[in-house]
Amino acid sequence: MHKIMSAVIKYTQDGRTLSEPFMKLPSRKRLPDYYEIIKRPVDIKKILQRIEDFKYADLNELEKDFMQLCQNAQIYNEEASLIYLDSIALQKIFVGARQRITAAADAAAVAAGENTGEAQGNGGGGGSDNSDNEDDGDGGDDGSDDEDIATTSAAAVKMKLKLNKSLASAPATPTQSSSSNVGSSGAATTSKKQTRRKRSRKKYTISDDDDDDMD
Repeated sequence: MHKIMSAVIKYTQDGRTLSEPFMKLPSRKRLPDYYEIIKRPVDIKKILQRIEDFKYADLNELEKDFMQLCQNAQIYNEEASLIYLDSIALQKIFVGARQRITAAADAAAVAAGENTGEAQGNGGGGGSDNSDNEDDGDGGDDGSDDEDIATTSAAAVKMKLKLNKSLASAPATPTQSSSSNVGSSGAATTSKKQTRRKRSRKKYTISDDDDDDMD
């Protein structure tokens, strides 16, 4: 609203500011008949104050008041007067400024919406990249688990090989060998006893030759 009114107020033609006579209404003392003819007097200053006070709900209400201002000038003044012609020119300026500023605002809103959509799209892509990275991280953990399992299995195999080697190098159980040794030692002892008996028997044996000698 401020932009539209600013465009109207600053408009010049032939070095003249067309809005100047419309900025403030004449006093009742100066033109008492004006207030008798014009039932809804309004000036640009009053319109600006209403904008500041947020009296206008939309641009249509603003345009209604400004058109009323121009119509009041056309009603009170003659058609050939300069102020009459200026009021017609200001009407056209207001309509053109509204169309131009509204179109620019709509284009800015569309551009802002597109930028927001692109930002959201980029944010979603970043999320998928992060999820891919997380998946890659999980894959790395699985690989480390496999390596740990392989290492544990290799260690178990080595332990089994060591146990087999130790069992193979250990001496056999001495049960049978000891019994055989006992048997052999017993047999040797028995043979020694028998030899001694034989020898002892020989000592006490009297041969026939001895008997002959005795005779």
